Amino acid sequence: MAITYENPVAPLKALENIPVLIIAADRPKYLLRCIYHLLLAHGVNKENIVVSIDGSYSETEAVATLFGIRSFQSKSEGTKSARVSRHYRRALEHVMQELYPRAPSLIIIEDDLQVAPDFFYYFEHLLPMLEDDDIYCISAWNDHGMEHAVHSPEAVYRVDGMPGLGWATSRKIVDELLPKWLPKERFTDWDIWMRQPAQRRGRQCLIPDISRTFHFGEDGLNVNSKMQGLYFRNHAIFKEDQKVGKIQYRSLEKLSSSAYDDNLKMWLNTSK
Repeated sequence: MAITYENPVAPLKALENIPVLIIAADRPKYLLRCIYHLLLAHGVNKENIVVSIDGSYSETEAVATLFGIRSFQSKSEGTKSARVSRHYRRALEHVMQELYPRAPSLIIIEDDLQVAPDFFYYFEHLLPMLEDDDIYCISAWNDHGMEHAVHSPEAVYRVDGMPGLGWATSRKIVDELLPKWLPKERFTDWDIWMRQPAQRRGRQCLIPDISRTFHFGEDGLNVNSKMQGLYFRNHAIFKEDQKVGKIQYRSLEKLSSSAYDDNLKMWLNTSK
């Protein structure tokens, strides 16, 4: 029996062909929280959510079924970081080549992430930037976005890293990366590999001042309860439901490389 729930806000037209891929494994309680908040986010298109399960886990599959969300399972490869990396590759390939062969981009989250109420509005505004050759990804996460350090839901920055933790990239980038993806013998985290100069090639990612995801998982390959408490627990996430759709983001023109650099230089000069 599936949970029937209709979001009061209509799905965003601009994202009607954009899949939302959830990377999952054997953490059904995490997936339940992840999907629950995803379906509460304004503008969600439930039909475009797909759960990729690394291995055969009936409880994880049951959670997706409970919400009426599509899921698929695949045979795991490798161990530890290599296993996670290979799962990412299979999931990206299946979604972009088989399920959504015409999608220009996709959004990726993991089962231990909670999204903000304006998660989809944030991506609706920024996804056109993926058409620029110098943009590598758009992330919903700010590595430095602690509660005491952020203040602006409108601000978006260009960074040289690849934050992950709720991110989008273009089909062009996916097609570029898949053929040279890490083999199952390589014990390298997929995100560390994506940040390497050979992959990033000087391209940048866009991030928010206030994160649009919150990492709640204390049980993972690289995270335990101590790290969760020291780092992730104090991260801010945008929570102002009543402001969704009313945020005045920086124009896309000002986020272009040349305009952004000029504005940054001007700000630094006036701050002296």
